[in-house]
Amino acid sequence: MTSSWPHRCLALFPETVQERHGWRPDYAGLEKLLEPVGAKQREFSYRDLETIQNGRFWDFRQFWRFPAQSDLQREVDFPEMSRLLHRLPLDESQSIARLHAAFKYIENVSVILRFVHPAHYGILSPPVEKVLEVRRGRTEIETYLSYLRDLREVKDHYGLPRAADADMALWVLQERVLSSFRDHDLLREFRADAWFLRRRAVNLLAELGEVTGAEDPLDLARALVDANVALAGILAGAALERALWSRAGGRAGRATGLAELVERLAVGQPRDMVEGWRRAIEIRDRFLHGPGESLRPTRREAIELIEQTEKVREVSS
Repeated sequence: MTSSWPHRCLALFPETVQERHGWRPDYAGLEKLLEPVGAKQREFSYRDLETIQNGRFWDFRQFWRFPAQSDLQREVDFPEMSRLLHRLPLDESQSIARLHAAFKYIENVSVILRFVHPAHYGILSPPVEKVLEVRRGRTEIETYLSYLRDLREVKDHYGLPRAADADMALWVLQERVLSSFRDHDLLREFRADAWFLRRRAVNLLAELGEVTGAEDPLDLARALVDANVALAGILAGAALERALWSRAGGRAGRATGLAELVERLAVGQPRDMVEGWRRAIEIRDRFLHGPGESLRPTRREAIELIEQTEKVREVSS
């Protein structure tokens, strides 16, 4: 397990930050200074924000800004923030919402959480969001909670010590491997990792379903036809099969496949309708069985399959 690509990416984190930004991070030093807060040995204070922003550990101001000290001291109840930080990860959603209200930006909250509780939290950042294809929430808080769920799954699956380690490893993957293709061995290992690719696909398809309102395979097929013709055709083929069996109702008899089913349904039906069904089954079979590069179904055929499936449904309804 220790030789997996996330572990190797994690080991490359300081070097990659140095190459990417021109400074070498000392996250361990920053974690040590904030460890008493996470351990409930002292309260969180404005001085801790100054520590987080200290250029000795990293160039925080290159990416983010905390509100001005005068605003924070007037608006933020630091004893309350301490109580919230001491309770985490209990009451996580509500606690993060209250921290967000105090510190204004979810990225700022994520930075605080990452260094106070590195076992449970990571910094919300576009590179890692992209790697994970994080599902967007209705609010910044919901999106960050989705981000954390993904980080923790990665941590658990690959046996990384902390959520912060998963965060750093994925940042390296995006910045060093996927954006620049500098490490071909890591790239090959990542592309062969079925678990992680499946994890990304779950997020992508869930997000797509929410955007299109698609719980129906045919809705997803329409949405995907320009992005992934093969997947659109497979989804449309599944919808066609359901539509034909639904149309048959009790008349399917002992039909053992779609071709035989269509012949049973053809009795008394217009010839052009039946030919459309046969053509749709032919396209569906080519999508499902992969006939070879020269006969690979096209975008036009995927659209034709979708349209024929819609016609079957219309007649059935």
